[in-house]
Order: sequence, then structure tokens, then C-alpha cells
Amino acid sequence: MSKTVAARIAFLAATLLPVVQAAYYYGRLPERIAVHFNAVGRPDRWDDKDGFMIVMALVLLALAASFAVIPLFLHRLPDNMINLSRKDYWLHPSRRAETLWFIERQLLWLGVCSMLLVSVIMQEVYWANLGPETGNLTITLWVVLAFIVGTVAWSVWMIRRFANPPSDDGSG
Repeated sequence: MSKTVAARIAFLAATLLPVVQAAYYYGRLPERIAVHFNAVGRPDRWDDKDGFMIVMALVLLALAASFAVIPLFLHRLPDNMINLSRKDYWLHPSRRAETLWFIERQLLWLGVCSMLLVSVIMQEVYWANLGPETGNLTITLWVVLAFIVGTVAWSVWMIRRFANPPSDDGSG
């Protein structure tokens, strides 16, 4: 199985997770639910369950579509529409396909992490609406922090990876 196929399967699984969560919790939730929480985890906005689920479905659809559609068009984009350091090297015809497959995989893995983040946040919303003893805001905050730190580290790594091509002598 290629690395890209593995990333696509992981992305599909991560995209289905919040759908499975919603199906599982929908019938258990009260008709009016807390949908927003302040800095200490207290609800400060409520909505009806159906309205919340519709909004979340649209958000998830937009998020999933953005990570699924961009890679489909990536290989068709002209070079001048791709923002990449040392484009002359990385998009040279001899390595263009490999570079774009790498970027596609990275976008899919970022999509996996994004969908998992949404699932963790949604789990906290479900728990918060099922009773006072079910959620763990501390874990959710750590997951959000890890996502932010991980995204920044990933961005720096991607920028550095494409900043300088490997040397032709095999040393770098």
C-alpha cells in the first residue's frame, strides 16, 4: 500500500469519526444543548440539538472537502500557482510528481489531525451535555494545544524541507 493510499484511508477514517460520534450521541442529547463554553468550561451559549447538528455537519463537510479536494487539483495546477521555495528545483519535470505527491500526503495528514481535533472537541460538547461528571476539559485543552504546537512545528518543517534542495553530492 502506497503512502498516499494510507494517508487517504486515514483521512477517510478520521472524517467518519465525527459522523459516528454524532449518530451515537444524537438520541442521548437533550433537545436544548450547550454549544459554546467560556475559558473555564462553563456553557455560555445554547442551541437546539437539530440546529447544532446541522451547523456541525456543514462545518465538517467544508473542512473535509477542503482537505479532500485540494489534493485532487494539486497535480493539475500550473507551477505559477504553487507557492513553494526553490520552485525551479522542486517542480522541475524530473521531480515535480514526487514533490506534489509528498505535498498531497502532508495535506491529507494535516486533514487527519484537523478532523481528529474536531472529534475531540465534539466529544467534549457531547459529554458536557450529558452530565457534569462526563467531560474532561483539561484533556481537550491539552489536545488543542498539542494541535497548535504540532501545526506550527509541521509548518516550520515544511518550510525548511523545501527551502534548500539536497546537494548533488549526496551529502545533504
